[in-house]
Amino acid sequence: MIKYTIYIPSKGRPTKCHTGEMLKETGLKFYIVIEPQDYDEYVKNFNKENLLVLPFSNLGLGGYPARNWIKDYSTTAGEKKHWQLDDDLYHLAIFNKGKEIKKTPNEILGLIEQFTDKYNNVGLSGPSSNAFAGFQKKPFRINQQICNCVLVNNDIPYRWRIKGGHDTDMSIQVLKSGLCTILFNSFVFKMAPTGINEGGNQTELYDENGSKRLGELFTLHPELPIKTSNKFDRIRYDTKRVWRLFKQTLQTTNE
Repeated sequence: MIKYTIYIPSKGRPTKCHTGEMLKETGLKFYIVIEPQDYDEYVKNFNKENLLVLPFSNLGLGGYPARNWIKDYSTTAGEKKHWQLDDDLYHLAIFNKGKEIKKTPNEILGLIEQFTDKYNNVGLSGPSSNAFAGFQKKPFRINQQICNCVLVNNDIPYRWRIKGGHDTDMSIQVLKSGLCTILFNSFVFKMAPTGINEGGNQTELYDENGSKRLGELFTLHPELPIKTSNKFDRIRYDTKRVWRLFKQTLQTTNE
């Protein structure tokens, strides 16, 4: 079994919380973290023991307040690390020689935990999207953005703090501090395409072309080469030049 608890921030998706469905029969410890107005609908599909109710609702700030609440909850519970998984993940898999082999969450997350725990200077780690793993030759890369399925070191003092690009901002904060991130290309997740799954924070983050979610990242990190690009008819952050600036290396727990 994996060591660390899984938390799934979710809003307005009681019948489309794919990650929760994926974890239902695994026996793993997980919580779906929801807003109060959603409880009655989620409890129809998930055991109440798997639900945590936030002390706020409809803040209009996207998902980052829930992520900070989860980290505080996990830290208070005495956990050294915790998982934060987006609610629209379909499955986890091993990616090898261009082939995707589905595995249980226990297998994939457990292997990531074992590798990450060898090092004492990792703030975030996690698998890659299956949409991008085929372009990578190495089984993992360090000092990259970690998003959607993230193992969080509770010792890091940083907070999620913006509506759009909060995972990008968190990864940058960790790397600016001198800590590393680990992105696994040999382990991947498949998730629903952006904007397809109803519910969540869609209306708070996205207008017709996605431009509503952009802006704050430039203000927070004006010295970094952050740009925008238009892919799949949606405006997105282009940060590929950012990650190559960070050169720190992994340090084992024995160093």
